Amino acid sequence: MDSQDAAGRVEQAIYDACAFLAEGPLGGHSGPDLITNPLRFWTLTRYHNDIVVYQPDTAPLQIVAVLHGKRISSASLGSVHNHGLLLPTRKSWS
Repeated sequence: MDSQDAAGRVEQAIYDACAFLAEGPLGGHSGPDLITNPLRFWTLTRYHNDIVVYQPDTAPLQIVAVLHGKRISSASLGSVHNHGLLLPTRKSWS
């Protein structure tokens, strides 16, 4: 098993999570203790350190970022909300 295969599995898990959230955008949890924006968070089932940050009130669903859980703070979320990050660009899911 090489690192490219492992990266491919993580990437697929991220895309699968985004497709799942597009079907039910309120599936994640809000983070009122971290931000005032209407962002929600979904922790990947198999990769618990990776979190999808998205705006549930957009159609199609707007994925704002995919972050490592240890990197989430109110400062990083402010930056994410203002600039938008993903792999490699913002992506809308329908």
